[in-house]
Amino acid sequence: MKQKLLIIFSLLLFLQSFMTITANEIKQKDEDMGNKITIRIGSKEFVATLEENETVKELKKRLPLSITMNDLHSNEKYYHFSKALPTDSYSPKFINAGDIMLYDNYSLVLFYKTFSTPYRYTKIGHIDDTHSLEETLGSEDIAITFDLK
Repeated sequence: MKQKLLIIFSLLLFLQSFMTITANEIKQKDEDMGNKITIRIGSKEFVATLEENETVKELKKRLPLSITMNDLHSNEKYYHFSKALPTDSYSPKFINAGDIMLYDNYSLVLFYKTFSTPYRYTKIGHIDDTHSLEETLGSEDIAITFDLK
């Protein structure tokens, strides 16, 4: 009898650990999905992973967002919001193609080239796969839609 109870108890512990792992995996997947957005540029769609900060929380409230982004310095597209976003700026030293940043407290910036910078930004996120990003954005002003994934 004791052996049967021990086997049942061991089986229950095993099943409980499996259920906990599965629940944690589901929770992580849900959290990851909440930190993804799509960026549509013409017929192309890019996926970006967002940071976890107050700027992103506020930006998500404004999605979906269809805007015309202006080209600047042949390395970035920007859009000036009429209402400021919260900031936590830092000096990244380098900008990478695919970085999505907030300059000051009102300028959304999408970078399509990598370069060094002395400026301060608040990190919003990064495009997961930047293949063809520069070609898709081109050098002119362009319509872009940001939306939750």
